[in-house]
Amino acid sequence: MNTSDHTPQDISYDHMLTHVASTMVATAEKLDRLGQSTLKAQRPTAPRRGLNRTEAAQYIGVGTTKFDQLVQEREMPQPKKIGGRSVWDIVALDSAFDEIGSPTSVHTANAWD
Repeated sequence: MNTSDHTPQDISYDHMLTHVASTMVATAEKLDRLGQSTLKAQRPTAPRRGLNRTEAAQYIGVGTTKFDQLVQEREMPQPKKIGGRSVWDIVALDSAFDEIGSPTSVHTANAWD
């Protein structure tokens, strides 16, 4: 079938199919790029021992203001200074968190008080 045998409807249909096919190819390419960037974003990171202030507060389940208060009251550990940055040791946070509310906690009465 040559071009002269096409009706205007056939040409319109062919044009539509070409447009749909090119749109599908473009969409597939975009999805592929999106998939690649999503895979990059989902790559596991190395386990971290040190957390910044916000992360440390989130780790123990409180806001930064409450976390600062707990650090000031010595309920939570002081940060380590690394190159001018304050970093909380996750092991120390775990230990301090285990002690909160226990009989030996700073804010509970003990037999010597």
